[in-house]
Amino acid sequence: MVYLFYALRDRLTYDIVTELIWSRWQNNQLELYREDILSVLDEASAAQPQVRRWSETSRVKLASSILTSLRDFGILEGVRKKRIVRPVLPLYTAEQLLHVLTSEGVRGREVIEDSAWRLFLCSEQDVADVLARLSQSGKIHFERVGNTVVLKTPESWKEE
Repeated sequence: MVYLFYALRDRLTYDIVTELIWSRWQNNQLELYREDILSVLDEASAAQPQVRRWSETSRVKLASSILTSLRDFGILEGVRKKRIVRPVLPLYTAEQLLHVLTSEGVRGREVIEDSAWRLFLCSEQDVADVLARLSQSGKIHFERVGNTVVLKTPESWKEE
């Protein structure tokens, strides 16, 4: 849960995981280096001029800090050489992520396709499997047939 909310609140970490790490995971390129994070910062500086003004020391410290945090949260392993590993996604955490998405107005098939699931390196099929388990537990109602998705969440979620 802490990892989920950390990544949802920190846009840079969110982008690194859901874009860079996700892409590497999909291509079975499982090693990640500080230079990879520095490259993301270089790309961000084009759209966000304040990033360009950061000192090299600050950028290196930030990249190292992000890598350490992701290791501590279980998405990376290794001290010097970082390797991508699939983090555990407890059913309760999946339920909370679903709650966040539905409260943001994400519905139906969009829930399965949402990039937030990539925080746990989940493909659309992985998400469907998790939602099916939540449905079996009685927390939600979920059906998927081809491209059609039926997803009903508790009424109490709409009141919050």
